[in-house]
Amino acid sequence: MDTAWVRIGRTVEPAAAGPALDAVCDTVVDGVVLFGKDGVVRRVNAHAVEHLGFDATGWNRADLERALEMRDENGRPLEPDHSPIVRAQHGDETRDLHVQIRRPDGVRRWIGVSATSMQEDGISGVALVTREITERVELTLLLRESERRLRTVLERITDGFVAIDVNGRVEYVNDVAERVLGRTRDSLLGRDAWSVLAGSPAVPFLDQWKRALREQVPVASEEYVPALDIWIEGRAFASPDGLTAYFSDVSDRRREQERLRRAQVLDEALSRINEAIDTELDFDSIMTTVVVEAARVLGAAGAGVVLGEGRGWVLRYLVGAQDVSALPVPVAKYELVDAMARADQPVVVGDLRTTAEGQEIAERYAINSLAAVRLGVRDEFLGALVFGFAEAPLEFGPERRAFLERLSGVVALGLENARRLSAERDVAETLQKALLPTTRCVEGIRLGTLYQAAKDSGRVGGDFYDVFETAGGRVALVIGDIAGKGLRAATATSFVKNTLRAYIEEGHAPSSAVAATNSVMFEESPPETFATLFLGLLDRATGELVYCSAGHPPPLLKRTNGGVLRLDVASPLVGAFPGGSFLEGHARLAEGDLLFLYTDGVTEARCASGMLGDEALFTFLESMPPTPPQDVPDAVFAFVMECTEGRLSDDVALLSVSIDPATHTRFD
Repeated sequence: MDTAWVRIGRTVEPAAAGPALDAVCDTVVDGVVLFGKDGVVRRVNAHAVEHLGFDATGWNRADLERALEMRDENGRPLEPDHSPIVRAQHGDETRDLHVQIRRPDGVRRWIGVSATSMQEDGISGVALVTREITERVELTLLLRESERRLRTVLERITDGFVAIDVNGRVEYVNDVAERVLGRTRDSLLGRDAWSVLAGSPAVPFLDQWKRALREQVPVASEEYVPALDIWIEGRAFASPDGLTAYFSDVSDRRREQERLRRAQVLDEALSRINEAIDTELDFDSIMTTVVVEAARVLGAAGAGVVLGEGRGWVLRYLVGAQDVSALPVPVAKYELVDAMARADQPVVVGDLRTTAEGQEIAERYAINSLAAVRLGVRDEFLGALVFGFAEAPLEFGPERRAFLERLSGVVALGLENARRLSAERDVAETLQKALLPTTRCVEGIRLGTLYQAAKDSGRVGGDFYDVFETAGGRVALVIGDIAGKGLRAATATSFVKNTLRAYIEEGHAPSSAVAATNSVMFEESPPETFATLFLGLLDRATGELVYCSAGHPPPLLKRTNGGVLRLDVASPLVGAFPGGSFLEGHARLAEGDLLFLYTDGVTEARCASGMLGDEALFTFLESMPPTPPQDVPDAVFAFVMECTEGRLSDDVALLSVSIDPATHTRFD
């Protein structure tokens, strides 16, 4: 037993308190401890013995408090000046003080203590009343801790959070909500939500929150807040006790969605223009379609084509400006025409009114800004596509610049096609190449690409690849093959690439993105249009690759030791059937490993002894000496051409990838 509980000697015998007081002590449900004027315990009833864990008769006040190690609700030792017994000795009454004690058995318990001075039945001193409250106090402390943790969580979440009670008063607001709402916590708490939030960014959501409370239903919406120039997503959940509302800034997501929507619109317009070029050889019809369609998707107030005629220039195929088919424009008059001839990229004049020449153009054609792109075949400058806009300064983003660049190539081919009556083959092949991404550096990886149209085929196929960084920081690796030939296949390629890319940018996993693309393609494409497709998401730091291979030839992973693995987790074709189970595979690229992707134009290449086949490609890659990834596609293509004696019966797309050692994390 603890030495604090060793009795040195019993100096006071239990005192008879008198019949009335004895009766009270024995019948009350609370513990009762009676102290004499000298601070020594004179009487302890059975309930007090149970609460304290022993009979304290004969103990003096100081020893008893010290032995019980009395502590307050904050866990601090009870100071002598705060002792309810001492205070009662000085005439101060204590009511229901929560005290923690340690009993002789070592167990800590909570008791409620009340103390008052007394003069009864010959006893003069202090009456201490105790009540067992351990379960209640521990539950209260637990609730306080839970509330503290909840508040900590609510302060750390990135969403704004507001709690409103059933009477419409604000109960809680976290830091994020303060910043977004532009209101301090003190100005909101306890106030009527509908009044204090009037005029704040929450205004678009208030009617919905009222409905949620009234009808006890969840509500959600996205609203633009002009004052902050942001999009806010609001979600609210009602209960009989009130309403919890969350809101977050989704501007980045909305901007990305808008960018993807614009890119899709531009791609669709380019597809329609290509379709016109594919089916129409009449020069005037082609150019009219190009100008009208391009002006519409770019939002231009007017557009036309500057073409060389004789020793000067004319502006033809005007839309939205003057109702004329040709307007002479002397070459010496506007230096801008010379600038277009020299430019390799789109020329954008954000505000024409800043120069005398620009001011003249603005007044003549009722525009304030313009964008133009060179039209040429090889090194020959044929003219320029010119688009005028009412706004100034003009914001001409990368999507529209890219559209003009691609449009320039497509239209230039149309001009050449109409002039020289060239075959469909030239138009479709150039379109196919335009749909492939320009080979570029992607930080953290080394990349090699190759696309080659089949010379033996009258029309190009739908082979494609794509490489880009995702919003989540990984690199998307895409390769696929659309069934069919010609411009329809190329159009489907654009459709599949952009649909897949949109789902990836929304954060879908590979299997989810491919499954969603399958559903859209099945619903929107003709029955004969389907695709094989491989999508992999590569973590450049760890080398982790998560992929979905839908009906596509299995990629090959060449290890640094020369071994080659097939990534053979397979899923069904894309666009052929509704639904379907699209699976994910996992692999890890170590430093020096090479991932090789290809279309079936490789394995189905016709050699003298038959098709080249999977095993021949596997063996070639296995025996290939260490080769930089940028050189691997050329090496494989040379192997195919040697086997086929230079004849290619199907289009070929090749993609090789390895991780740059500078960004790779070793896992030993």
